[in-house]
Amino acid sequence: PKTSLINNINSPCVGICDIDFDITDICRGCGRSVDEITNWSTYTSEDKILVNKKAKKRMKKISS
Repeated sequence: PKTSLINNINSPCVGICDIDFDITDICRGCGRSVDEITNWSTYTSEDKILVNKKAKKRMKKISS
């Protein structure tokens, strides 16, 4: 089977799970939504790259 370095896309998880469900479904630790966290292990590499980009943008908004 063909393998690629891209198969091992790291999760943006930093081990600080902080979601205030009264306000949002976005984790203030990593920037992912609850659905993105839950489904991470089933995502393709392309999905993970997209989620990481979205999470990075969300974290910029959270920290500003």
